[in-house]
Amino acid sequence: MNNLYHKQVSKPKTIFTILADLTINKTDPNTYTDSDWKAYSVYMVNKWLSMNPDVTEIINFTQKYYSLDRKVHYRMLSDILPRQKIFSKYIKGKKVDKYNAELVALISKHYEVSKTEAKDYIDIFKYSTDGTSNLTSVVEQYGKTKKEIKKLLK
Repeated sequence: MNNLYHKQVSKPKTIFTILADLTINKTDPNTYTDSDWKAYSVYMVNKWLSMNPDVTEIINFTQKYYSLDRKVHYRMLSDILPRQKIFSKYIKGKKVDKYNAELVALISKHYEVSKTEAKDYIDIFKYSTDGTSNLTSVVEQYGKTKKEIKKLLK
């Protein structure tokens, strides 16, 4: 068969191939296809690169130009970033459970509100002047000891 009829279809670039093109390969942006440009996200490129302490200042500087066209952004970063492999360790936010589940359930039951609203109630109690003592008295109504109450209010 003639090769004219079989066009080579390449996969669109991933964030990792884009980062390699910007840093290691220094790929000419004119070689990018429309699907490659659709995969290029200024936000994601900046996010991944900013996780590397060696280039954080560069990315911080370029953040001012977040509304640049993708091609211009690519060219700017390609010109600024050094030609080297840049390892950006993904920094994941810590999930902290701010509220004790048992306390939320008690407040939800006591005030007959949803658990989301109960969390708001707890915040209001904790940040008001007599709130902690009022919260303590509500929890005491459910037969909790001083030690249990202390644990719940941490």
